[in-house]
Amino acid sequence: MFTDRKIILCGSTVHYYQFSKLILYGNPSKPKTRQRTKNNNRREDNIYRTKKSIRHILQANAYQYNNNSGKAIPPMFYTLTFAESGRDLKQSNLELKRFILRLNHYFGRSFRYLAVPEIQYHRESKYGVGVWHYHIIFFDLPYNPDIYGIFLRLWDLGSVYVKTVKNLLHLTRYVSKYISKECADTRLIGEKAYFCSRNLKRPQTIYNPQAVNLLSTVLKNPVFQKEYNSFDAKIIYKVFTINPKVVENSFDTILKFSILNL
Repeated sequence: MFTDRKIILCGSTVHYYQFSKLILYGNPSKPKTRQRTKNNNRREDNIYRTKKSIRHILQANAYQYNNNSGKAIPPMFYTLTFAESGRDLKQSNLELKRFILRLNHYFGRSFRYLAVPEIQYHRESKYGVGVWHYHIIFFDLPYNPDIYGIFLRLWDLGSVYVKTVKNLLHLTRYVSKYISKECADTRLIGEKAYFCSRNLKRPQTIYNPQAVNLLSTVLKNPVFQKEYNSFDAKIIYKVFTINPKVVENSFDTILKFSILNL
């Protein structure tokens, strides 16, 4: 099936794409083929796709979970470091996984998070040894005055730093900065550039023309828009911010319609 538009739903953020040429969607009978590109171009494409995927995950989950009072829980940004060097990336990732398990066990629930590994470049340049550390965003970790001490005890491998997130735009820009640096690090070739919990909300991509038309009726006043060329097609791209509660009935109809008519 073909369409000239698509919409990606990410929480209260909606990404709208209009293409100058029809694009294929669904389950085509023949597999898609990609034009071979040079390694540098392919690496840049991977960085772009990774940053976009993370941005959509952040938008789909930030401020989407409520505390016991019914208020949205602001995401919190934590950095976990290792006091000692000597761990490779696989060992470091295992320690992160163990920390998440201890944290979930301590509170008796599974928290939603996204984590990005990064080399501490200042330690590498000073001592000649690369030490990994992690930037983690927790989306549904409620306020707790003792959370810093809890993290220190459960991590117990180094330092813990906490940064307050001002808003969704601040969060996406801050995380994208680390992704840009880490995807360029050759030590991450063939490794995961980020980790996230399985219980996160995922962006919903809608291709069906009727569903796109239905959703477009509630999209007013884009907060960002641009036109650009991709391969041999011209693309009009717009970003909208909406209140899901105001269009809850429309969303239910759109999502059901989209799922049933892919």
